[in-house]
Amino acid sequence: MKVDYNIKEDILSMVNEPQILEFDDRKNWTKSNEVQINDKLKVISLFSGSGGLDLGFLETGKFEIIYANDFNYQACETYTHNIGNHIICEDISKLKNLPKADVIIGGPPCQGFSTANPSRSFDDPRNQLFKEYARIIKEVQPKVFLMENVSGMVTMQNGKVFELIRKELSNCGYNLSYKLLNARDYGVPQSRRRMIVIGVRNDINFKFEFPKPTNNEDNYKTVGEVLIKKIIPKNCPNHSVGKLTELNLKRVMHIPEGGSMRHCPEELQNNSDLKRAMRRLDNLNLLIAS
Repeated sequence: MKVDYNIKEDILSMVNEPQILEFDDRKNWTKSNEVQINDKLKVISLFSGSGGLDLGFLETGKFEIIYANDFNYQACETYTHNIGNHIICEDISKLKNLPKADVIIGGPPCQGFSTANPSRSFDDPRNQLFKEYARIIKEVQPKVFLMENVSGMVTMQNGKVFELIRKELSNCGYNLSYKLLNARDYGVPQSRRRMIVIGVRNDINFKFEFPKPTNNEDNYKTVGEVLIKKIIPKNCPNHSVGKLTELNLKRVMHIPEGGSMRHCPEELQNNSDLKRAMRRLDNLNLLIAS
């Protein structure tokens, strides 16, 4: 079916039946150094977005995503085009009778928890969506689940919020392992911290251990290594240069590598976070992310 990019979210919310988007093209994402297995573990993906978390599982050749869900229509279109037409575009609270699966993965929306949100609060409606995630875990009872979120989830209200989240997930019948990981420690040219929570069902005698880091301060990958030393081909999909306004062009002229809006003259600054806004990458360092 042809997707109308101009369709609005409020119209989508009026649709009673979940919408399955379909495209012809599919890609095999399995990495060349991985060995595929025939009896793949079945996975349900929640808050799937365009499929970034799913991609990591698919690259191993050991998992099959049998069901995915997101509320954003454009994200579902992207997911379908690249991964498969098993995604349901629907409010997660309306999902019922999901298929049985070995694994559930997902990262409930994190804007309310993020340290980049100066007005963050546990009462933010987006922070309640983890309860829907827990509900589905309790109903499906997978062998294992994985939940990821921003580091701010751990520090909010001096850790009381994370304690509530842990209790909610434990009560679903799972032993939890959790750790704050940084992407830079695993070969990504970006310092991005995320809390990863792994739940193993209580009746399974298995203790999960997080993988050991592959990189450290002596061999972190830098932005320059992946964006300058490895030339991006001209025909690379979605690789296009955005058009800057005249005002932003003036700002960029003042921002050195590794700099940000704080390096601009006062008359060119705005009321955004001067250390975060319009940051320019330093090719000799990691990208610092929220």
